[in-house]
Amino acid sequence: MSYKKITGIIPAFISAFNEDGSLNLEATRLHAKRLVENGANSLYVGGSSGEMILLTKEERKAQLDAVLEAVPSDFPIIAHIGCANPQDAFELARYADKAGAAAISSVAPFFYKYDYREIKKYYEKLAASAEIPTIIYNIPSLSGVNFSMNQLSELLNIKNVEGMKFTCSDYFLFERIRNMYPDKALYNGSDEMICAGLAMGADGGIGTTYNIMVSKFAELYRLFKENKIYEALSIQHEINDVIAELFKYPLLPAVKYLVKACGCDCGNCRQPFDTLTEEEKSSLVCAVKGKLTWDI
Repeated sequence: MSYKKITGIIPAFISAFNEDGSLNLEATRLHAKRLVENGANSLYVGGSSGEMILLTKEERKAQLDAVLEAVPSDFPIIAHIGCANPQDAFELARYADKAGAAAISSVAPFFYKYDYREIKKYYEKLAASAEIPTIIYNIPSLSGVNFSMNQLSELLNIKNVEGMKFTCSDYFLFERIRNMYPDKALYNGSDEMICAGLAMGADGGIGTTYNIMVSKFAELYRLFKENKIYEALSIQHEINDVIAELFKYPLLPAVKYLVKACGCDCGNCRQPFDTLTEEEKSSLVCAVKGKLTWDI
């Protein structure tokens, strides 16, 4: 099938929960709409920012459906379907295809230390399990898998694999892959270094802090595409001022609290994540007030 490359700013969508811990589909739809209205070009649903390993398959399906309902019919959604059990991932991939997602993505199989041959077979089966394109996910800090250039090249040559999310600071490796595959969709995954990723040829970025600064990332991307590099870098500095504050706390609970403070209550992270203390909440809000997409 022909593939229309997804480019631009792609928030790594957070999951919304009610007070009792159940999935909050109303907040899911509201957050999706707010991100689209403020500059998102796509949404990356069901990834680590969405606490994927803490959700059941049925919850992940329901969440994807809610997001698809909330966005315009032609708005592209990337469904992350990675699971510890590959059979669950294949099922979620088929579901995402039928539901109307534009692409699927998956981290390499995790927990057990699978070798490269096993991982390659997984991606081959995954890419064949759905008609929509597959985007591989390189995040060695969480997956424990460090792909070489030759290995990434082999994965990108798998039929129906059309791109890669690259969450790694090895931009020499990224540039080499970009140079080898000018038509593949390559996404920067380190929010604090999106300018570096764009400079090395990224087609856009996928990130957690886009949930609270989507308009800033959208403006940075626009400026960069207009060759206003120093203006884009200035916004990167503003973004990194916020990220530096977030790094003082557990990242996902901090981001989720700020989404709530910005007017969309997505609840707390699921256990074993803890919540911020009242003192931490106050300090964080004081540090980032006026620096996010929405007022707090």
